[in-house]
Amino acid sequence: MRPLLTSLLASNAGAQMHHASWERLLPIVIAAGGCDLLVTDTPYSARTHAGHNDVTVGMNAGQLDGATRRELGYSSWGEAEVDAFVDAWVPVTRGWFVTITDHVLGPAWERAFVRHDRVTFPPLPYYAPGSRVRARGDGPSCWTTWIVVSRPRRKPYDRWGTLTGGYPLPPGYSERMEVVGGKPLWLMERLLADYSKPGDMVVDPCAGAGTTLVAAQRLDRRAIGGDLLLENAQKAARRISKPVQQLLRIEPTPRGEQQPLFDEASRPTSKIARNG
Repeated sequence: MRPLLTSLLASNAGAQMHHASWERLLPIVIAAGGCDLLVTDTPYSARTHAGHNDVTVGMNAGQLDGATRRELGYSSWGEAEVDAFVDAWVPVTRGWFVTITDHVLGPAWERAFVRHDRVTFPPLPYYAPGSRVRARGDGPSCWTTWIVVSRPRRKPYDRWGTLTGGYPLPPGYSERMEVVGGKPLWLMERLLADYSKPGDMVVDPCAGAGTTLVAAQRLDRRAIGGDLLLENAQKAARRISKPVQQLLRIEPTPRGEQQPLFDEASRPTSKIARNG
């Protein structure tokens, strides 16, 4: 059995980073009063992990899109791990629960949320062209991961507003990932802007290099994160410990803003007024 360790590595500008498994982070979050948003990028399915590691070995530590493809340093998840995670964290999550996953585990997350009588939505795509190239040359690459979102059946979450239907990475966007499988700051900022409000407590139990926590600092949210891998947790601690003046605040995209379905020339006419 793996050791379950916990240690507060850094606390700055409203964010805390712990070296902790998600199980050991749970009582820390409970002691803090729970959270308003849980957003996390947990391990993916065995199929995704095997594909990543097979390509890594086949490349002989070569380069892909200018970045070394490193082997994943943690185990894959299955439905049992998803169920245990959701069972533990739903009771301490007041609001939205947002998880990034692959197409294999997406249905498992939905079933777990439904079991807790949470409103669950169709998976949202995070689309990053060139992010995962099928180096074997035997078929299409996969540039999409999936975001499964659920909420409680009560106010104010049932009147939150219409949110974006997906997150395509802007053309030309480039960011060095601090850890294997990391997500860009661009994405985490938009998830926090969509599913939380200033002053809310955001929790990421599988925080990796702390991108969620940095996004929370920049958007004036409080945050608690943890990661089982010490190397990742130390990277996150260094990132959130920068002087406050270096944590450039951004102007978040207003909740509910989305691209129009039609241009003005082809927009259909209707006598029925649209809901604002």
